[in-house]
Amino acid sequence: MPDRIRIRFGEAMGEGSQDWLWTEPEIVIGEMDGPVGQAFATIMGQSAGFSRFFCLVDGGKMVKPATIMVPKVQLKKMADVMVYGGPVQAGIADGVLDAVEAGIIPKNKAESLCIISLVWVDPRLSDMKDADFNELYRNNRRSSRTRRSRFVWRRSFPAGSWRTAGCAASTARTAGRPR
Repeated sequence: MPDRIRIRFGEAMGEGSQDWLWTEPEIVIGEMDGPVGQAFATIMGQSAGFSRFFCLVDGGKMVKPATIMVPKVQLKKMADVMVYGGPVQAGIADGVLDAVEAGIIPKNKAESLCIISLVWVDPRLSDMKDADFNELYRNNRRSSRTRRSRFVWRRSFPAGSWRTAGCAASTARTAGRPR
């Protein structure tokens, strides 16, 4: 593990029991005094329909590393805001805490790192009467922790991962390049 984490990226798919309960979080994590910290501060402003949410726990305490969640879809109705500001936000916040508790994110780095989490949730969810928001919470929590452990901290990528699964044309274009 390097002493400083300038910038790392990760993505995971949170499988649900129904297609509309799947989640697709993507993150960038890095030092607050680096490029991720600059991006974190820059995106704090609001834009029409694209709210940003700090990931909070226990009635308003910010998780560490500081985490901001950005929906990848426009929030058009109050029901959309409640989905993202409720089970999605809580799941991501608890997933970050799980990652720190498990040592996936080093505890001694929790104050100096920040996370930007881009999140997609099926827009149909806010109109459903029988939506299982507990499952949505669990999916976001699980995928938040999983994506950090699977991609963010790795320096090399396993065979068959997205990094090595390029097509033949892609492989031909990169043949002979130093690694």
